[in-house]
Amino acid sequence: LDHGFLSECIIEGAFNSDLFASALVQCVLPFMNPFPGPRSVLLLDNCSIHHTYAVLQACHYAGVLVRFLEPYDPTSMPVEIAFRAMKKWLREKRDLIATLEPRSQIRMAMRAVSRGASRDAFQTAGYL
Repeated sequence: LDHGFLSECIIEGAFNSDLFASALVQCVLPFMNPFPGPRSVLLLDNCSIHHTYAVLQACHYAGVLVRFLEPYDPTSMPVEIAFRAMKKWLREKRDLIATLEPRSQIRMAMRAVSRGASRDAFQTAGYL
């Protein structure tokens, strides 16, 4: 893959704990490996829907190590850095993608975030 995002789960509205656990199992864990292999540590912020038994149990069964980030700081969270790159791409390509439905626009923006940009986001946040 040439982009930094491996999967997505796009919904209308907000995630709740059940939707998040389901998205984790279906869209994230299939790309992860048992610890200490590559892609074996899942970084989560301290949102309450991340702290459920279902989330921790699913990660345990997959052999994935879960680490919770420090209190929310959008300037140093890898996913927020990647989201800023996506938003910048969406603004720059607004005229070209205007006729596409929103989910397609988001998927295209995700693919525009390169693997290098993803690595840079983790380095900027101090995780590499």
